[in-house]
Amino acid sequence: LQKLRRRPENATCADCGARGTVWAIVNHGTFVCLRCASVHRSLGTHVSKPKGCT
Repeated sequence: LQKLRRRPENATCADCGARGTVWAIVNHGTFVCLRCASVHRSLGTHVSKPKGCT
C-alpha cells in the first residue's frame, strides 16, 4: 500500500485534489485526504471502504 501511495499520481486526493493522501478507498482503488475520507466513512461500508495508510 505504501509503495502505491508513493507514486506521483497518488500524491493528490482523488476527490478534491488536495496534496497529502493518508487514506485509501480500497473498493474504489483511490487515495484521498483526511477530509474526503471522513465523507467516505459517513457513506457506510456498503458504498465505500476507507482504510488508513499510516
